[in-house]
Amino acid sequence: MVIEYSGLTIGLKSLKSLRSLRSLESLTFFGIVFASVMMCAPSAISAQPNYGQEALVSMADMLRYQYAKSGKGKVPVVAPFKKFGMRHIRASKVLEEGDERTLWGYRVGANMEYDKSRQPLYRLFKKNDFASLAVIDYSANGSNKCELVFWGKKYYRRFAHELRRMGFGIRNSSTQTNVLEFRKKDTDVGVDVTIWPDIYIMTFLIIGGK
Repeated sequence: MVIEYSGLTIGLKSLKSLRSLRSLESLTFFGIVFASVMMCAPSAISAQPNYGQEALVSMADMLRYQYAKSGKGKVPVVAPFKKFGMRHIRASKVLEEGDERTLWGYRVGANMEYDKSRQPLYRLFKKNDFASLAVIDYSANGSNKCELVFWGKKYYRRFAHELRRMGFGIRNSSTQTNVLEFRKKDTDVGVDVTIWPDIYIMTFLIIGGK
């Protein structure tokens, strides 16, 4: 007889060193529990968070798109999200008819416990790993808002570095303690980053060059 578990094959003849079958049952039980913990909480066991292949999001593309949406530029409004490797998400059970917001996602699932009566829309998304990323894009007809939703600190560091390289400065919000503001003189597009313990919301908005 042969027992297979997680790629490990154990022949009963080779188990003579075990004192009893109860020892084997304990070993198997421990293996099942350990495997369950590994599946449910990889970051708690591993020293490194679980990162997959990150989406190729560009801050320059996001800023250009937001500026085009404002109607101030003469370039056509073309959403860059497919170029980032994201897919369009249809959420008819959450977005009512006539809702002009569109959803995009990369390596995300649905939060089955989402309650739209008391939770913001970004809580609809559930990450697969720390490379997961989503977009809530408001109407392109003059809207001044687009939200980038992510869970990984690596994304924040990369995006913040790109913005600083483009000349954006960073400051604390005067009204919210968990919001950082990226601003550039004589630039109509600003970026606010709302930081919660479990999630980041990066909001692109028109600020009129403030």
